[in-house]
Amino acid sequence: TTRCRTTSYHPQANGFVERFHRQLKSALKTHTGTSWTESLPIAFLGIRTALKCDLNCTAAELVYGMSLRLTGESFSPSTPHSIPDETYISKLKQYMSTLRVTPPRAPTLRNSFVDNSLSSASYVFIRRDSVKKPLEQPYDGPLKVLSRTD
Repeated sequence: TTRCRTTSYHPQANGFVERFHRQLKSALKTHTGTSWTESLPIAFLGIRTALKCDLNCTAAELVYGMSLRLTGESFSPSTPHSIPDETYISKLKQYMSTLRVTPPRAPTLRNSFVDNSLSSASYVFIRRDSVKKPLEQPYDGPLKVLSRTD
């Protein structure tokens, strides 16, 4: 007999990892013009210094017992007139609670655009409207046109 050694399936842990990956991907997408490997350290810094609402502290505070000193704080130290984080957060929550949600608009039917050159094209690309992998091509083709219907 052969034994296959794998980790046990634990969907709760998998959910944590997927949420973290979603957060990391969105942080990396905001950095344009550089490769994702160059943007990774600053993305991790942002994630580690972001306040976790349920714990009321950052990931760095959980690991190191104190908040990380960010680069901007090195050049311009906080002034005595600055608002403490707890006060700022409570004022921000109070302001956000006064805002009203904009109701969604009803979808409108639009006429689809068809390029004039498509009526005489001998090869076409066809869009796949299915769930795709992150780097998968959205179109199949070029495919030869066998017949036309208008």
